[in-house]
Amino acid sequence: MELAAMWEYFICWTEHHPGLASWVQAVGAVLSIWFAWWIASRQSRRAEASGKRKDEAKCLALAEMITYSMSVFETHRGMSNDMADVQRFRDDLSMAKAILDSVDLFSLPDPDLIFQACSARRLIDKTVIQFNDPFALGYPAIVFEAMTAIPAIESLAGNIRSCKEISKRFK
Repeated sequence: MELAAMWEYFICWTEHHPGLASWVQAVGAVLSIWFAWWIASRQSRRAEASGKRKDEAKCLALAEMITYSMSVFETHRGMSNDMADVQRFRDDLSMAKAILDSVDLFSLPDPDLIFQACSARRLIDKTVIQFNDPFALGYPAIVFEAMTAIPAIESLAGNIRSCKEISKRFK
């Protein structure tokens, strides 16, 4: 049977079934509603996944900012009482402080993440105060490693671990 004959048969058949148009319209309406729901659902899932990726990226970015702060303490861990060494440490510490101060706490996706950022900021602020006021320091830089560097490195490493754990909530 050729195509023209099939088409003629189909037209004839539809003319003999007057309720068919209503059924076709009903099925078409149901299909269009389902299709609209499917598109909206798909867009919603994509937006949610994108939001989670952004939140995970914020967690990991904060971890890297804190890692930079930790590297300052690691780099200057064995510094001497030489004023040039102390000044280099102050300069690097000021950079770490500026980096952490640039974090918008209100944009962080999790309260635990805000706590980690604030904890790292407090540690850096405390160290800046100590090294900007020689009388507040209370001990020579020769014991810097044991009194300041090692505790700071351990504390910041804990902040970094927490940030990375929090980032797993957004996968």
